[in-house]
Amino acid sequence: MEDVLTAESLPETNFRLIQNKTDDDTVNVICAAEGAFPAPNLTLATPERRLDGVSHSLKLVNGRYSAVASVTLQDADLPTPAEFICTLRIPLANYAVRKEAIYYPGPISTTPEMPTAADMQLAAAVGSKGTLFYTTATMVLLPALAQLIQLILS
Repeated sequence: MEDVLTAESLPETNFRLIQNKTDDDTVNVICAAEGAFPAPNLTLATPERRLDGVSHSLKLVNGRYSAVASVTLQDADLPTPAEFICTLRIPLANYAVRKEAIYYPGPISTTPEMPTAADMQLAAAVGSKGTLFYTTATMVLLPALAQLIQLILS
């Protein structure tokens, strides 16, 4: 794959691959790119095959494109661990990059890694009820927990 851009093209300014576990047996895989021109193509795959049922959205904002590809998968359909690959291509610019992530199917961890604000916004934008609940619970419970710890320690 070549990373060559033409004078009329712009690489993406932000490119992410997110795994958002919505419950104990499903995962949303979300690939997003912002700030590209011309219009990028996103594909989601495993090393063995391209994923089926992927939904795509593309928006043009201020002369640059934002693209999202997402799919919800059942843990039972995935190997342990599973590797996801998102490829961003700008065919008119002969440009391609990719992101990879490893996913471990199974119950939601009791000590989850905190998602970034951008991850939460993106997951909410593609309709992830799990992240919305997690975001709401985190925003409400963490400040209350911090206050409780301060009271106990003082």
